[in-house]
Amino acid sequence: MKQVYEFKEGGKEMIPILGGKGGNLSEMVKIGLPIPYGIIVSTTACNQYFKDGKKLSESLKEEILKNILTSKLSVYLNL
Repeated sequence: MKQVYEFKEGGKEMIPILGGKGGNLSEMVKIGLPIPYGIIVSTTACNQYFKDGKKLSESLKEEILKNILTSKLSVYLNL
């Protein structure tokens, strides 16, 4: 199950998954506002984090790191 999304992947229709802030930032990207690259941790993953005593699962850590590395690579390669 996907737990981390880029702003460009979301939208207001995904607010139940991304939360209000994540969904609205995604909408801003869609209409072309100059929003820096960012990622959104899903509400499901966030709830699980708190349920697990504020510990990141290995799968969530991997997804976050993958997205961070992808963003750095795209900036470096100017994609």
